[in-house]
Amino acid sequence: MKATLLAAVKKRFSDVETNPLYFISTILDPRYKDRFFSNNTAPEEAKLHLKQKLQMMSRAEAEGSRAEAADDVQS
Repeated sequence: MKATLLAAVKKRFSDVETNPLYFISTILDPRYKDRFFSNNTAPEEAKLHLKQKLQMMSRAEAEGSRAEAADDVQS
């Protein structure tokens, strides 16, 4: 019974550290933060990935604002 349960948990949660949706959610959740990653580099990689995502979103928003401003000037 124990072995079956352990195998099921490992199967269901095996991609938590490799799937961006899961590792970003884990790092942002104040209950978990970086406590439950299996190795020491995974939390740092998750933080780096999150920073990159935020920078990408920030750039996209800035470009959208510039495009809107250019449209306003042309109108």
